[in-house]
Amino acid sequence: MCRCPRAVLLILLLHAPLSVVAGEPTRYAELAGRIADGIGLDRDLVQAVIAAESAYDPDAVSPVGAVGLMQVMPETARDYGVEGQTRLAEPATNLTTGMRHLKRLLEKYDNIGQAVMAYNAGEGALARGGGRVDYPETQRYTHRVLTDYLGRKGVAPYSEAARALVGIELSPAMARAGGERSGAEGVLRPVLARTALRPEMAARQAAAGATLAARRDGAQRLAAPSLRRAPPGYLRAPPTVR
Repeated sequence: MCRCPRAVLLILLLHAPLSVVAGEPTRYAELAGRIADGIGLDRDLVQAVIAAESAYDPDAVSPVGAVGLMQVMPETARDYGVEGQTRLAEPATNLTTGMRHLKRLLEKYDNIGQAVMAYNAGEGALARGGGRVDYPETQRYTHRVLTDYLGRKGVAPYSEAARALVGIELSPAMARAGGERSGAEGVLRPVLARTALRPEMAARQAAAGATLAARRDGAQRLAAPSLRRAPPGYLRAPPTVR
């Protein structure tokens, strides 16, 4: 166990790479790769989606309820026979469910870019947009996933080869959609915004806080009479020395 002072540990954590802070890519990358092979998906695309969705954090839960490594909505999971958030949060189940959904989208659209947009915003949003989703979050998400994917393939993101591979034209403006900042802050904020405590963890934290508050109130009530009977120590006269 590290015996470093807390301040040192905090500094190390704040300056650690995003992959270390948010999740454990080395732990789940091989599992994801094996599942992708079994389902018939490109490993590189799957890894790019996981990195954007959860930064490899299996405990990630978004504000709207998307769960796990591939941020699968419980309603979507039920379409694939997966019931309950606890089961959906299991890494292997989450990866399998998310990849089955992604593969269905790829087969439906025959276009990687559109499938990625639909994975983020939903098929309805893609249909309403005529095959494109202009939500700023979806624009940033799509740019992040596809540039990561193309980088793994060794393809320049704004080239004709990239357009031929992913089916849509990428641009730097997509990364800035909605005024999102660039740099480390812009990378960290989407991950942190999508991550929340699991319900059972939040409940335990709330219960612990309530218990602490009750103890504090009780201690204050017990201390109040004694303060009326005698002044605090720093106001009392010093003992007589003989």
